[in-house]
Amino acid sequence: MTTNSDSVILSNTCGAAQIIDAERSAYFSQKSALNIISRYFRQQFHLNRGQLLHRFGRYDDAAQEFRTILRMDWRHEEAARWIDRTEQAKYEKRGPVHISRSKPCLASALFLSFFLG
Repeated sequence: MTTNSDSVILSNTCGAAQIIDAERSAYFSQKSALNIISRYFRQQFHLNRGQLLHRFGRYDDAAQEFRTILRMDWRHEEAARWIDRTEQAKYEKRGPVHISRSKPCLASALFLSFFLG
């Protein structure tokens, strides 16, 4: 007699056990197919949402949506390209960073006066 490691039913006891085993494998293959399909639609949802947020100028939120896709599938090339576009658009909107010289603070004035006498 042979037993399946994850089954309590002995496979050669009757024909009904073989039918149950076949139905169980069909159920799990259908379930995994549904998981693949739902993952695809979830990725498309986040991709479309990120593109809309990008179009409205909400670049941080858009990048977050694209990163959500990459957490689901790290090889998703389109999401990676959209992250690059979003970061580039955010940089262009912000413009170059200028460092302005502000007035020295009290601590730096005390420090300089102590050492310079």
